[in-house]
Amino acid sequence: MTSYRPPIHLPDDHMRMVGIIAALWEHLDVTLQNAVAEIMSLKPIDVRLLTENLTVPTKLDILAAHARQALPKDQITTFNKAISAVQMAYGQRNAHVHAKWHHNGSDPNKPWRFAVRTKGGKISITQTPTELSELEAAATQIWDAREELIQILKSYGMFKDS
Repeated sequence: MTSYRPPIHLPDDHMRMVGIIAALWEHLDVTLQNAVAEIMSLKPIDVRLLTENLTVPTKLDILAAHARQALPKDQITTFNKAISAVQMAYGQRNAHVHAKWHHNGSDPNKPWRFAVRTKGGKISITQTPTELSELEAAATQIWDAREELIQILKSYGMFKDS
């Protein structure tokens, strides 16, 4: 395939960034899975079926529970900061990868992100014009959260072999 043109007529750069966001998130998720496996003193490949099917909040809860038991109290704040960065990255991933994308016709180079959410019995509908720079920032945030998490886990003695 030499020149795929999507039938939805959205800019290639935007759609490429949505794919990059998805790929970077999967990379971070594998890091979470590996951390959970290491906490259980198991090889990640031996428990991949389990860790792959844990929700992100569950993986983060497992890491946080382990940290509260294994780390000195003065280091919990730093660990929590890394976990918060992962949670924010997860939000960015969800906001962009699970969005409904369209363009409003006025500017074909600026797609709109459409989202419908429910919370507390209320429906929220948003339509947001989305610049390429916003997608690039989301991708950077996801990568940075992964790097921060790896560094903090290494500083606590995890991921010695990576």
